[in-house]
Amino acid sequence: MSISSRRKSNTLYVILIAAAAALGGFLFGFDTAVINGAVAALASGFNANSVFVGLAVSLALLGSAVGAFYAGKIADRYGRVKAMIASSVLFTISAIGSGLAVGKYLSKINYIAIAKMPQNM
Repeated sequence: MSISSRRKSNTLYVILIAAAAALGGFLFGFDTAVINGAVAALASGFNANSVFVGLAVSLALLGSAVGAFYAGKIADRYGRVKAMIASSVLFTISAIGSGLAVGKYLSKINYIAIAKMPQNM
């Protein structure tokens, strides 16, 4: 492999990594903004007061802070790939919990504890 072809493949790799990082930042911002659009639906769907709605919104952001705080330690201990897989599994479980959070399946507090906070970790 010549130096110029190796340099091209490295450049493509760097561009793909930068695009993935930018997309991750975009998705975080998008996820944070989406919770704002769900405030009215949370209030009417759960017949919730302002305390519950505020708690649901703030715990989504608190989950992000807790996840960011522990992410490096977890990645150092178990490896980056395993940490990302565990994060994806946790997100999937919490997304399913959010989907099932209707009346008889989950109460308001269970919805917050099980579904919203872990989703952003």
